[in-house]
Amino acid sequence: MTKNVFVRTGQFRLHESYSRRVALAARFVRGKLHNQRTLILRSNRGQEASAASERLAGYAGQIGALIGEVERLPIEEDGPPDPRYPQAQSALGALHGLEGAGAAAFFAAFRHLLKQDLGFDGRHRRPPTDPINVLLSYGYTLLMNHVLSAVQIAGFDPYIGFLHSEGYGKPALALDLMEEMRTPIVDSVVMTVINKGILRAEHFEDVLGIHRLTVSGRKLYLQQFEQRLNTEIEHPVFKYKATYRRCLELQARLLAKFVLGELPEYRPFQIR
Repeated sequence: MTKNVFVRTGQFRLHESYSRRVALAARFVRGKLHNQRTLILRSNRGQEASAASERLAGYAGQIGALIGEVERLPIEEDGPPDPRYPQAQSALGALHGLEGAGAAAFFAAFRHLLKQDLGFDGRHRRPPTDPINVLLSYGYTLLMNHVLSAVQIAGFDPYIGFLHSEGYGKPALALDLMEEMRTPIVDSVVMTVINKGILRAEHFEDVLGIHRLTVSGRKLYLQQFEQRLNTEIEHPVFKYKATYRRCLELQARLLAKFVLGELPEYRPFQIR
C-alpha cells in the first residue's frame, strides 16, 4: 500500500458515482475492442477477418454512444441517488453484453489467424479444452499479475474496480486495466509461438481431458512472454518509446491522473 491516499479516496468516490464508473468502464472495453480489431486487420484480410472487423467496429461505435449517454447523467456522489440512476445500471449491463459479443467475434476470427490446427474452436476457460486456450488462460494470468503490480505502484486499491464487480480476493481494478492490454501482449504472443512453430502439439499434455503445458513448453512460452513485455513501442498517448512492461505502469498512472481530476478523461491503450 503506497502513501498516496488521494488516489485511493478519488478511486472510491469515482466507484460510488455510478454514471462516472460506467463511462470509465466503457473506455476500458472500447480500448479492448479497438486492439482486437487492429490485430485481426494486421494479420488476415480474409472474409472471416473482415466480417469480425466490421462487427467489432460496430460494437465500438455503440460503446461510444453509450459513453455519451451516461456522461450526460447527473453525478450521484452527493446526496441521495438520482432517479435516473437505474439508467446507469442498465448501461453497465449493456456494456458487458457488448464486451461479450466482441469477444465472440474476435475469437471466431482468431482461429483463422493461427497456422497450426490444435483444435481451437472458441474461448473455453474452465477448464481449457485445447492447447490454444491453455496458452490464452496462462498468458492472461501472467498479465493480470503484472497489471496488479502496476496499479499498486500507482497508488490504487486493486480490489475496487469499475468494469468488474467486487469479490473477496478479486483484483477487480487489475482485471479492468488489463482488458485493453490482452490483445497487444497475450493474444500476440500466442500467435507468435503457434505460427512460428515455437510451440507444437508435443509441448502439451492431456490429463483427464484437461490440457496443460509441459515443463519445456512452459519455459518456451515464458521466454516469449518476457520478450514481448520487453519490446519497445511508441506509447499512443505520451509519444515516446517504452516497453510494454513500462506501458502497463504508464496506463495505471494515466488512470490515477484521471481519478485525481488532472485529466478530463482516461485514454485507453490503443495499438495502431
